This record gives sequence, structure tokens and C-alpha cells, in this order.
Amino acid sequence: MKKKFFPYGQKEIDYLRSQDCHLAKVIDSVGKIEREIKSGEDFFAVLVSSIIAQQISGMAALKIEQRLRTLLSGEISPSKVLLQSIDSLRACGLSLSKVSYIQSAAQSLVNKTVDSQKLDELADEEIINILTKLPGIGRWTAEMLLIFYFLRSDVISYGDFGIRRGMEILYGIEKLTKKDFNHFSAKYHPYATIASFYLWYVANNNWQP
Repeated sequence: MKKKFFPYGQKEIDYLRSQDCHLAKVIDSVGKIEREIKSGEDFFAVLVSSIIAQQISGMAALKIEQRLRTLLSGEISPSKVLLQSIDSLRACGLSLSKVSYIQSAAQSLVNKTVDSQKLDELADEEIINILTKLPGIGRWTAEMLLIFYFLRSDVISYGDFGIRRGMEILYGIEKLTKKDFNHFSAKYHPYATIASFYLWYVANNNWQP
């Protein structure tokens, strides 16, 4: 399957460069950053993947998801999940709490408490409010779904350690406060998602201002 990347271009890059000279230096050095997306994939499967990945390594999460797909005959769907016992789901490597979260999400999609077909029509905060009502789905997880599934262009997460660390490095701050975060992120709107890509790069690549 061909990889798909978050859609943005020179307009967004030029805007961010004009708004923040510190970010402009990173952009000039790195160029366009491609981030792989999950848009177009089954929403429930992406949601389950997000739950599985919480607080474990990427490799461990991948193995658990592969076992779950095998158990469910290749398709992670709400109806198939609800047919499984707790023990069979736990045998895939899931904790009891994650089994509960996945079952709750499955039930919510089956009974249309969460209508995945209509979510994309809603504003960012409306989507966050709906998703965070599901057990085990916090604001950070909802924000990552906004970026990588719903392709929203103006998302920046205070709850993301990489984002905060990227700001600390970029602006030479020892400990970022919420006030600092709000001050800097105000410059990025309406393309805060693209700014997030560069802040993740700064945090993960030992960027030197």
C-alpha cells in the first residue's frame, strides 16, 4: 500500500516562516517534513491502534495489534471485538484496562453513541469532546487523531512531551509553562499542525538553535 502524507505545501511553510524567526531557521534547515497519515483507514481500527499504543513501545504495540488482527480474522471491527471474550482479547497481550477501553469503544460505535461517519463534519473541539467521553481516550489521543486521521491543520498539543520539549529547545527555555506555550503557539495559527511537525523534529534530532 502506498504511503500517504499530511497534505500541506509552500503556503503553510511561508506563513510559519513569516510568523516566527526561530521556527524559520528550522524550516530553512530541514525543508518540508513528511508525516505519514492514517486518513482513509477504518476509524475503529485506528482508534484501537491508538489505545494499544498507550504507554508501551511501538514494537510491542505492533505485535499486539498483529495478534489482535489474527484473532479477528484480519479485520479489527466493533462487531468482531464484541464477539470475543475478555480472556481471548487479553491473550493478544492487552491489559485488562485496554480490553475494557476497546470493548467500550466498539459498543459506542455499534450503538451510534459515536458516529464515525459524522465526526469529520464537526469542529476540532467537538470531536475532542466526543472522543474523550470514551473510557481510555484522553485529550492527547484525540488530538493525535485530529492530526493523523482527520487531517486538521491547526492542532498543537500541550499534553505532548515532544511538542513542549521542542519549544524549550527552540526558544531556549529551561521549563516551559502553559503561558509560554500559549504565547508561542499563538504565532502558529491557523497552521499549528505543521508547526508541530517541526517542533517534534527539534525535540527528536538534537536541534541546535
